[in-house]
Amino acid sequence: MLLKDYYNQQFVERFAQALSEHYPAFNREGFLSYVTKEIEGKEYSQRMNAFSHAFDWFLPDYSETLKIFSKLFGQELKSFSAMYSDGADYAPIGRYVELHCGEEPEHFQQSVDFIKELTKRYTGEFAMRSLIRAFPQRTMNVLMEWSGSDNAFVRRCASECMRVRLP
Repeated sequence: MLLKDYYNQQFVERFAQALSEHYPAFNREGFLSYVTKEIEGKEYSQRMNAFSHAFDWFLPDYSETLKIFSKLFGQELKSFSAMYSDGADYAPIGRYVELHCGEEPEHFQQSVDFIKELTKRYTGEFAMRSLIRAFPQRTMNVLMEWSGSDNAFVRRCASECMRVRLP
């Protein structure tokens, strides 16, 4: 199975169920209808963007949405090799944060704290790149701190987000 195919109708249904458990005002049916239609026949990045657009329309503002997403966090990863398997459920969240964190200067610290927790379960490197572009000095200060973290996933994020291009 291709990675993009993981984000199918069954995934959308599971994700919508999880959101509805933590956000009672969630329009589950509207979300399901929109995302299911938008991901059909699309590539991975287009599917992630569809989720992000749906989060914009069906969830509250950025700050409140991060609080909801935090409630979805499960156990931290046990190995780097599990990042894109065990952590795959968090990819749409990562894309949402990547697209919005640089637009929210008043929520810089909330974004940083969220990304730090996200990267223990998936990866926060793409979102951190958005913060580097938007707030270079503030973000570099965070990355210097993270580079000395006891958590290997946080240290990895501090270095990986600095890469100019992926291999």
